[in-house]
Amino acid sequence: MSEPILVANERTLALLRDRLRNEPLACFDAEGPGQGAFPDRLCLLVVAAAGHVHVVDPFEVDVRALGDEFAREDRPFIVHDVAYDARLFAIAGLRLGLVHDTGVAATMLGKPKTGLASLALELLGVHVDKSLQASAWARRPLDARAMRYLSADAELPRELYRTIWPSLEAADLVDETLTETRYRVERAAEAIEELRTPGWWKLPFARGLRTSERRWLRSAWIARDRVAKHRDRAPAMLFTDDELEKLTRSVPESVEAIRARIGRRANDASLLAALVDAFAARDAAVPEEELARLDAPIPSSAERERQKRVRKRLTGWRAEEAKARGVSETAIVPGHLADRLSVDPASLRARGETLSGMGRRRFERYGDTLLRLLEEP
Repeated sequence: MSEPILVANERTLALLRDRLRNEPLACFDAEGPGQGAFPDRLCLLVVAAAGHVHVVDPFEVDVRALGDEFAREDRPFIVHDVAYDARLFAIAGLRLGLVHDTGVAATMLGKPKTGLASLALELLGVHVDKSLQASAWARRPLDARAMRYLSADAELPRELYRTIWPSLEAADLVDETLTETRYRVERAAEAIEELRTPGWWKLPFARGLRTSERRWLRSAWIARDRVAKHRDRAPAMLFTDDELEKLTRSVPESVEAIRARIGRRANDASLLAALVDAFAARDAAVPEEELARLDAPIPSSAERERQKRVRKRLTGWRAEEAKARGVSETAIVPGHLADRLSVDPASLRARGETLSGMGRRRFERYGDTLLRLLEEP
């Protein structure tokens, strides 16, 4: 393979778009900002197509120009473990169409290790260098070592695909694999929508707060996020959730009270200033949609027991069926689907194969059995 091509201008972007248009089996991998950085965003996109590796710099070109190619349903993109890539795509405003995920395929087949490096060694005899896996990919410029690293295993998903997909077909698990992959892509996009509102309401202690304390917590949460984004660091690395609870369990009476509650963090001038600003804005009303999420009804003890019984029946049957077929339990019923069916059994009869995560082949094979298990007392 030739040297990787840095896509950082309109000419190379158009070249990649043309190559993708005629490539039947392209691969891609997306890189975020690295461990501990904030917020998540697409920092690099590595695409193998037409015998070339293209390293796309989203800071220099508008990756949405590739949107039509990535959204196609008439030919697959090959990827390994799509969930995080899909998250970065959603943030960047890109939609993923047909994706064949070799990581999901390995899970369905019951492989004990499904990471790219493990599968490459097991199935291809290839050692994968992961020394730069947690790099800060938002940094520029990209040096020669980074370019070599990014391009070294760019085509591995395609080689894994050619090795593992025939086994998937032989086990009659293609539809289940595509259904699970689609679910992960859709879930990533939904999660991004959730992130568009402040996440303070997810904190365990938030439900028990009074109205004034909720307002103060929300204001402090937004302030923490603002400082974290400016520093490109995870919010909890600046000010932990436990510290946030200590600060907001009751509304402080003054700026000096804030200083006292945050202790050594008061030495962080910009964080302190942000919290002081938050204190001044603490009376802003909480949007109704956030309150609705916070105050969502809690199931009764009887309902929780019912859900536990249903899930136990489902997982017991799933384990026996997986053993009999020699596949993973995820191939029978993924954990997320078992959870949702336990909570809302009627959804299966109402939606059938269109229920998110169910799929046509699984419903054909197990629909009647699942309905019976769900409707038992």
